[in-house]
Amino acid sequence: MKNKLLYICILAIFSVGFFFLGWFIHKTTLISTSIDISGIEEAETARLTNIDGLELKIITNTYFFSRNFIFLDDKTGEIVTTLSVENPAREWPYYRIVKGYTRDWLVVTRILRWGTGMQDNYDEWYILGRSGKMEMALSYSSESYVLDYDGKNLYWSTDIINESYPDDSAVDIKVIEKSCSITEDGSDKDCSESSSIVHYVWDSDREEFVFGNK
Repeated sequence: MKNKLLYICILAIFSVGFFFLGWFIHKTTLISTSIDISGIEEAETARLTNIDGLELKIITNTYFFSRNFIFLDDKTGEIVTTLSVENPAREWPYYRIVKGYTRDWLVVTRILRWGTGMQDNYDEWYILGRSGKMEMALSYSSESYVLDYDGKNLYWSTDIINESYPDDSAVDIKVIEKSCSITEDGSDKDCSESSSIVHYVWDSDREEFVFGNK
């Protein structure tokens, strides 16, 4: 009996999810007619492709712990592709646009791992690939925290050095690591910090960033 109830609950959840997805896509096709779309965040445009003159309008909303995207041709309003990024729990993924010289990237930040005394956030860069779908071009741990075995708080954060004037062919990411002892009240003390720079170059054949020498 319990297994049957569990099966019914799972089926109901999937049914609601598919209904929402169909409703979401149907509603976004009406964007050009200025119809109010409940739950849809303000649209913005970006050059998320190598095709000259093609800008994509980004429509996004959140559902449970997922962020859903629909990408429209900014000129015709037609749907080009879709993307859904999930968090395992706790909060919705958030995103930003990194502007390049001739093209842009959609950067989605989500929780990849979490637990007692730790959390690991990842930045995932997306661009429209030759497949006609949004493809991940770069992924790295962008911010994390962990209580290590020595009883110290370890922090990891990143900063895109050339984000304000990026080169389409490369990106430099500064990685900052901090280690802190813990006081009796749980606050940090005696922190030490180090940093390094990771250099990625664009591989046009693979349509992704790869480790490169600077």
